[in-house]
Amino acid sequence: MSSSHLDLQDPPLYPPESNSATGSTKPLFIHPAVESFGTIHAAAAKRLVDQHIASRPAHLFRGATPPKPEEYELALYFKSNCFGILAQNPGAYLRKERELLRADRKPMGMSRPLHRLPPILPASRMSAQKQAAQVPRLAPMTAGTRIQKPKSSTIKVQVPRPIRATPATSRPAHRISSTPEPRTRTVPSTREDKDFNALPDRCPPLSSLPVKPNSVKVDWKGAPLDLSKDPHAHLLHPDELAWAASLRLDCATYLTSKRRIFIRRLECAKIHKEFRKTDAQQACKIDVNKASKLWGVYNKVGWLEQKWMAGYL
Repeated sequence: MSSSHLDLQDPPLYPPESNSATGSTKPLFIHPAVESFGTIHAAAAKRLVDQHIASRPAHLFRGATPPKPEEYELALYFKSNCFGILAQNPGAYLRKERELLRADRKPMGMSRPLHRLPPILPASRMSAQKQAAQVPRLAPMTAGTRIQKPKSSTIKVQVPRPIRATPATSRPAHRISSTPEPRTRTVPSTREDKDFNALPDRCPPLSSLPVKPNSVKVDWKGAPLDLSKDPHAHLLHPDELAWAASLRLDCATYLTSKRRIFIRRLECAKIHKEFRKTDAQQACKIDVNKASKLWGVYNKVGWLEQKWMAGYL
């Protein structure tokens, strides 16, 4: 084989140019927008974000608000420090992760407790004498040693009892049905959503409701709640009190769901999207059927019209 076929070499990982001051070279596979590992030029990061925003499809965020440019820049500068926190205090990090896991399991209705893990003990070397003491030793065999054979175990055959012609006690026979019994479905408990003060109020004024009381009614299964002693009852219109009581929602839950619906209504108005019943269901954290009922009464009283959103656009 000629020497010309043996001249193949891998490409160099570092270019031949080097910094005469420090004697170091720049890696071959580093991106030009990166100064060093984990550091990005501000101008290069802005250029990358602008290119991404210009190239993303227009229909990608049709049903939601797209991320802002500064949020993309935060993702570029993100750097995890989990390993540093773990190295500082492994025990505290483990306890914190277990508490987060328990908090995540509670909203899903998992009542079973986490298995208790054994404590983490410091590693210790076992001495050679203890290891030798734990290994069983076999007695040396001599010429006169006899090998004892295991005794043959006798197999007992159990004879079945004869079947009686008439049962001793008269028991009702279990009737086997061809139709399987329906399984009981466990519904996980939902997280309470009552902090309406943390949400902006984009709802129409209460004075816009019809003058006639109980003009729109809500039908729901079960007896209505008694909201006469609710601490937030004064914040609701009398018609709203009737709607919340019929849907078995306390005033705080009703106000939170109401504000979430109209926040989503404003988002749909900004992108010129029709506000449908499914949008109200996705905005609330209550039962979807109750959210549909709220959408229905708001639509009947005219609160979902575009004119109520004009002041926020």
